[in-house]
Amino acid sequence: MEKDQSVVIWPTPIYHRKLTAEDQVAIKNLLHPHINDDIMDENAFHLSKQKSSIRNAKNYDLPWEQYISFLRPHFDSFFELLRPNRNFDIKIGSTWINQYEVGNFQETHDHAFRNVTFSCIYYYELPYQEEPAGKTFFINRYGAETKYTDLNYIFDFFKDHEKVTLDTTTGSFVIFPAWLQHFTVPTNKPRITITTNIQISPTEKIEY
Repeated sequence: MEKDQSVVIWPTPIYHRKLTAEDQVAIKNLLHPHINDDIMDENAFHLSKQKSSIRNAKNYDLPWEQYISFLRPHFDSFFELLRPNRNFDIKIGSTWINQYEVGNFQETHDHAFRNVTFSCIYYYELPYQEEPAGKTFFINRYGAETKYTDLNYIFDFFKDHEKVTLDTTTGSFVIFPAWLQHFTVPTNKPRITITTNIQISPTEKIEY
């Protein structure tokens, strides 16, 4: 039999796991006292409708180091799946809270800033609601090709090629490349997420 040499080109790694019930409770005990109007600003993002701590000076005083300790095992698991071939460092960047009331949403955006390699979303509170309400969608930068070729109508493989969502619930944790555009559909129930940016860089200088 001939060896299968088929390939999938331009794969985009998106990691999705659910934190243990014990870790979810520990995170709520850690952060619940801080999620209030004193730190959550209205309209922190120009085209979104939500509250966020991202531009509030008090955000930097939150116990983020302790929060990140719950995520470390998932970082290790994800980067192992990417098959590292050299040593690398993980630097934790900004971490902030987004709070959505009924009807709130996040516009299409990415986190493609200097010194940001991957971004993470922890679904601190995500009550069940009928899809697509409250869902986060990720956009494939190559997805337009399916619309002018009708491939999304012919093959199931291309069905979600333009954009895809994950079956996230309270306690879900997602890691994705910072350049990957994403947005949130207006929610029918209050939801809270925590976002973290991280930088991955080689431990030793790479000679090109």
